[in-house]
Amino acid sequence: YGMEPSVTTCTIDWQHNDSNYKSFILVYFVLGFMVPLVIITVCYFAIARRIRKNTVSKQRGVVHDQWTNERSITVMSFVLIIAFLIAWTPYAVLCLWTIFDNPNTVPAFLTLIPPLFAKASTVFNPFIYFFSNPKLRAGILATLCCCCKDVHVESIEMPNSPERVPANTDAT
Repeated sequence: YGMEPSVTTCTIDWQHNDSNYKSFILVYFVLGFMVPLVIITVCYFAIARRIRKNTVSKQRGVVHDQWTNERSITVMSFVLIIAFLIAWTPYAVLCLWTIFDNPNTVPAFLTLIPPLFAKASTVFNPFIYFFSNPKLRAGILATLCCCCKDVHVESIEMPNSPERVPANTDAT
């Protein structure tokens, strides 16, 4: 590891070109990019398939709401996969570039942008969940606005519970 060209954080020292470095980067690529991508994709598609299967078995009157929920979760899953790819693909490409080409050919600014995208990826998911899931959004708003006056948020039906839990009680 070494300092980034911006001298703000440490990162992989892209200038190495020995076999230890190449094997480390290759393992890093597989375990840090390919394996998570496969796991995320398989899990989200399994979730979407299970929801679809459960939706088909539901009664006719509930089908529209269930289909809307299914569509929402499927879209959210797709967006999460795309966000992962946007965040981590530039870094993965940079890693492969340094393995298969001379690391000295990588321009300094390209060693800054991919790690920045990768580090910023931790910010994407909460926003994706917030904007994609109305129940989660209501719960978060209720939690954040518990001190706010005259805030009304619909009640939230909790999974695995026949009760409806108020998402927020209006503060007085």
